[in-house]
Amino acid sequence: MNIRLTVALLSLLAASAQAAGPFDGAVLHGETDKARATEYAVGEPIVFRLSFQGAKPFAKGSYSVVWKRTGDDGVVEQEKVDAADFPIEVKTKMEKPGFVRLEAYLKDKDGKNYMKSFTGDATTPEGREAMNRFEKTNKAVFFDGGAYPYLPKRTQPESFSSRPRPWKARQPSQHNFFCRITDIIHGTDP
Repeated sequence: MNIRLTVALLSLLAASAQAAGPFDGAVLHGETDKARATEYAVGEPIVFRLSFQGAKPFAKGSYSVVWKRTGDDGVVEQEKVDAADFPIEVKTKMEKPGFVRLEAYLKDKDGKNYMKSFTGDATTPEGREAMNRFEKTNKAVFFDGGAYPYLPKRTQPESFSSRPRPWKARQPSQHNFFCRITDIIHGTDP
C-alpha cells in the first residue's frame, strides 16, 4: 500500500512539473536608465527597461505584456507588447515635478493576467512551508515602479563671503569680542 501511494505521489508530482508554465519561476524586471529614479529633471526623458528573468522559452503570440504609464501630470499611456519581443524600453517624460508610475502585467492570449503556480514538492514539511509562503504572495508576473522628476537645483552662492553676515549691520560700538576678531580676520575692521 505504501508503494502504491508513493508511485501515485511521484506521478502526480511529475505531471505537475510538466504542467508548469514558462513563467512560473519568472520575474518581470524593470529599471530606469539612471542609477537612481530621483535623478531626473523636469522635461528630461525617462527610460524604463523591462525584461524577463528566469522565463522558459515560449512561442511568439502566446503571451503579451500590457504596460500603463500614469503620473501626477495626469497623462495616461498604455500599450500592449508581445512578450517574445522582450526586453523593451518604455520612454516617457514629465513637464512638471511629481511622480511617474509604470505598471506592467504579463497576460495570456485571452487577455487575463498570467498567474504562477506552485511547482515545488509539498510532501515534505519544508515543501509545505514553501507552498504556504507561495500562497500568500501575488502570483501575477508584474512590474510596478516609478521615477520622480524634480525642479532643477537652485544655484548656491559662489563662495561663503557672498552670504549675508549679521555682524556687518552692527555699529562699531556694538561689536562684541567675537565679531571684532572676525572682522579683523576678514579685513573688514572699521
